[in-house]
Amino acid sequence: MKSKVASIVAGCFASLLLLSSCSKDIGRYKGSYSFKTSGNLMLRVVEVISDTLPVSVGDTLTLPLIDEWGQMNVVVRDKGAKTMLVTMDVMGGDATAFEAEATESHITLLPKERYITLQILNNITQRTQVTVTGKGERYDNVLLFKLDYSGTLNAVSGKYEILESRVECVAERNEN
Repeated sequence: MKSKVASIVAGCFASLLLLSSCSKDIGRYKGSYSFKTSGNLMLRVVEVISDTLPVSVGDTLTLPLIDEWGQMNVVVRDKGAKTMLVTMDVMGGDATAFEAEATESHITLLPKERYITLQILNNITQRTQVTVTGKGERYDNVLLFKLDYSGTLNAVSGKYEILESRVECVAERNEN
């Protein structure tokens, strides 16, 4: 009888450890961070409207994003479903809230539309709406996201399709 009780207690203890480690896995992303996002997008010309840029339909070009920095907060929404909310408040710009799913190895941002600004020429920028997804990993006190931007850029000069995005967001955890 004693061994049966000990076995039940050990089983309950093991279950408790397992459950607490699961909630710890997604809790590791939780916190307040300072972030910077930078990178570039490769675009394909779909339609030419004006001769602002010397391009033809089918041409590809790579344009840099205007860097963004600000405050990021990551909160747990549902530990059981491993869902989180990631808010990004860009200094002097927009605030965006992403739904996210987390595992012990990464956090995935679910698709969300938001505005970004691209550097077209030295003194010309273009603000456009894109769909953003991404995957992040935590390294010590840093979250590193590889972001994927998709969609179509409608500019004064024409219409451009996003072929590839090389965008990273580096977020450093703020000290409490």
